[in-house]
Amino acid sequence: MDKKVTLKRTDKSIESLEKPADCVAEFLYYNYCYIDKFNDLMRISKYWDRTQRVCKLKEWETSIKKQRNKKDNDENFINLMKEIFQKCRNDDYFKKIRGLIPEKLVERLFAIRSSEAIQLSFGCCVTINGEKIEYYKLNEQKTTVDVGAIYKTFGEFAEVKLTPLSLHEKDTAYLKLLIEALKNNGIKHKVFIITLDDKKLAEAKVENSIGKNYDICVVGKNELLDLSKIS
Repeated sequence: MDKKVTLKRTDKSIESLEKPADCVAEFLYYNYCYIDKFNDLMRISKYWDRTQRVCKLKEWETSIKKQRNKKDNDENFINLMKEIFQKCRNDDYFKKIRGLIPEKLVERLFAIRSSEAIQLSFGCCVTINGEKIEYYKLNEQKTTVDVGAIYKTFGEFAEVKLTPLSLHEKDTAYLKLLIEALKNNGIKHKVFIITLDDKKLAEAKVENSIGKNYDICVVGKNELLDLSKIS
C-alpha cells in the first residue's frame, strides 16, 4: 500500500472482564444456537436495577432450566453468564460487557478473515499519512474503531454493536470521517457495521443515520459466522 496507514490499540480494557468476556464469546462461537438466548438476556437485563441483578439473574436461570427445548450446553451457558455478571461490580462494568462480548466474538471471526493482514488491531486509533481519525463534538468524542485490518493493497474496518440501537451519532460521524479520509487518500477499503441483531433492522438504522452516500457493509447475526466469506 503506497499510502501509510497505521493502527494502534488505545482502547482501555477492564482486566477483570477480559477473560470472562472472552469465554462467553468462545462459547457463542462454538455454540451459535445460543445467540438468541444471549441477546434476550442482554435485552432484559438492561433494565435491571443494580440491587435486583442477583435475584433477576436467578429468575432467568430458572426460566432457562424450565424450557421444553433444553440444550446440552444450557448449564455451561448459564454458568458463564453468571460468572461475568458477578464480575460487574458497578453499572459501568455492567454496561461495558454489553459491548465487550460482541467485540470479542467479532475479534475471533476477524482473526480468521484477516489471516493475511499486515496489521490487525482491535479498539484501535487509525492514522492515515500522519493524520489521526478522530471525532469531537461538545462532550462527545470517538477516536478508535473496533476492528482494523491492513493488507498490501487495501484496508478493512469494523464497528461492532450488540444492537442497532447502540449505534450513536458519534459512531456514524466517526465512520464518515474514516471513509472520507480513505477516499481522499485513494485507499481501497471496506467498512463494516456488525451487530448481533437482525440485519434489516441494522440496515434501516444505518441508512437513517448515515445515508446512502457511504458504502458500508452491514452484517447481522445470521451472516456473522460467514464473515470470512464476505467479499
